[in-house]
Amino acid sequence: MLSLSSRCSILSVTGAGTANMAIQLVQLDEAAGREEAGKMLGVAQTIEVILEHHLSDEEELAVPIILHHRLRG
Repeated sequence: MLSLSSRCSILSVTGAGTANMAIQLVQLDEAAGREEAGKMLGVAQTIEVILEHHLSDEEELAVPIILHHRLRG
């Protein structure tokens, strides 16, 4: 299984390629550009799920540690 950073990197590259293609297509054929931009939704939603999971994990780990050290002075 790929690590979180590997999955995000792959999605980032995939998303950037799709976004660049959409921007270029809009200049040539607006309908094709919009269709390509629509492909970004799935990539963006996947990144959002991974990011929310990652941030939740960070919060669950960091908050108790911060509280522990803060209470110690």
